[in-house]
Amino acid sequence: MMYSVILVDDSMPVLHYLSRAVPWEQLGFQLAGSFSDPEEALTYGQEHNPDVLITDIGMPKIDGIQLISTLKQTHLSLMSVIISCHGEFAYAQQAVKLGVQDYLLKENLTADQLVPILEQIRQRLDQAQSHSSEHQRLQEDHLRHRLLIKRKFTSELLSGSIQDEEYGIQRLTHFGLDTRGKLILPVYYTVTANEERKQRFHDLDLLSFTVENIVEEIVEHSGTAVHLSKSPGEGFIWFALPIRSSAEQEKILHEVMYQLIYSVQKFAKAEIVTVCGSKTMHLQEAINDTIQLQAEADRYFYLPPSTLCDSSYRLDFQKESDLFANYGTAAESLSLALLPDGEINLWISNWIKRLKQERYHPETVKTFMLKLAIDWQLKQQQLHERPFAFSVEELHREMGHIRHIHELTEWMNIRFGALAVLSRDWTLQANCRSEIIHARNYVEQHMNRLVKLEEVAEHLHLNASYFSRLFKKETGETFIEYATRVKMQRAKEWITAGNGTVDEVSQMLGYQYKSYFLKLYKLYTGHTPVKSKGDTI
Repeated sequence: MMYSVILVDDSMPVLHYLSRAVPWEQLGFQLAGSFSDPEEALTYGQEHNPDVLITDIGMPKIDGIQLISTLKQTHLSLMSVIISCHGEFAYAQQAVKLGVQDYLLKENLTADQLVPILEQIRQRLDQAQSHSSEHQRLQEDHLRHRLLIKRKFTSELLSGSIQDEEYGIQRLTHFGLDTRGKLILPVYYTVTANEERKQRFHDLDLLSFTVENIVEEIVEHSGTAVHLSKSPGEGFIWFALPIRSSAEQEKILHEVMYQLIYSVQKFAKAEIVTVCGSKTMHLQEAINDTIQLQAEADRYFYLPPSTLCDSSYRLDFQKESDLFANYGTAAESLSLALLPDGEINLWISNWIKRLKQERYHPETVKTFMLKLAIDWQLKQQQLHERPFAFSVEELHREMGHIRHIHELTEWMNIRFGALAVLSRDWTLQANCRSEIIHARNYVEQHMNRLVKLEEVAEHLHLNASYFSRLFKKETGETFIEYATRVKMQRAKEWITAGNGTVDEVSQMLGYQYKSYFLKLYKLYTGHTPVKSKGDTI
């Protein structure tokens, strides 16, 4: 594992010397940034939480002691090393109080002096990481076991097999919810997250476990509810509310649910749809209400995410034929929108507005959009011998995870947007070599992460050096320049169309650090995302 380091010194020669002379990567560190302005270093440190800070003391505006102290307020495990022209005992005392790992004088400083210090810091960080990982593993094992027990009970509850009311009350009490003499209120929830966000968690199960962990912690801490997980990313929260005051009931409900909505957005980068059932003092009525909430889950497809909705929401969907009667027109308009001068973002926007207005059945809508994506690729394959950008299996898998119009919108922006870029490249590069076409396709299919030249060369069964020269010769730009340009082009399209914040777009395109993404964006577009979007970041 690589640990991040930032250097701070108002002396540029010192920064340049340490940046180049210290073998950072050999020691297990990544030099994340070097700053001559301590205020910039503070801003960066608060946003990115580096593992190690190496800083001068005597700097304008903020000295090294203040910098360490401020960063440690939010990042307690920060390791730090002080470099200074000052040898006064008072500085050393302050440094010791802050837990500084070492104190070096600039007059005698060499890169070799930092090596053993960094090696010791690396050992301490490894030990801390090992202890933290083991502790986290035990916590996760305990939580998974608890969730499995609850999931079994939820399955019994939804199947209607709980006939013994006392058994149900005892199980809920075991989970920490006392329902005796209180009103029971079931709340249904489902998580919505687009495919790119799911991939940032490596797989859907990890994203769902993250959300379940958040729900468990918030609900358990409330003392007034219990989380009953049904499946990854879907479940119920049962409240036991006091009878005496409806105002107090609403206060308890809203405090827990809005904290839950906020936390899922912040920590899982996802949205959550929640629907309240009806209050009752009888367990069996609460069970029946929960079964009803589950049975109508597809009716929540068009509900606004991150909003607490009422179960009185009812929806009669349009017939399937009403949508598919227009399939030919939709396929033709998509083909035009995917041309180099087409308006794919406008096409998507118009269709989403229509779907929300007409409210066709979710399964019909998903089948409709899936068929459009597959048929267009099939047509390109038959007419122009173009390869499929996205396999049928891949598209079916992604569509199977979509539970909400919010997810479908983002899926359309990502997948149809990628097809538009491919169509534009195919048209402009009609005589391009097949290796270049396949390389470009590979970049388009992996827009959610940074793709290396060596990776593409291996995919094409080519020598990396040969592929690099070939790409430059055929396109007039290096592979890295091309991959970055395409990502910045996609970023501009998404930000301009309002398809995500700067943070979200940066992460969906595989950039770990927002500051680096912003630099590339300005370099390739000539201005900041602020100017693209028309408002502030």
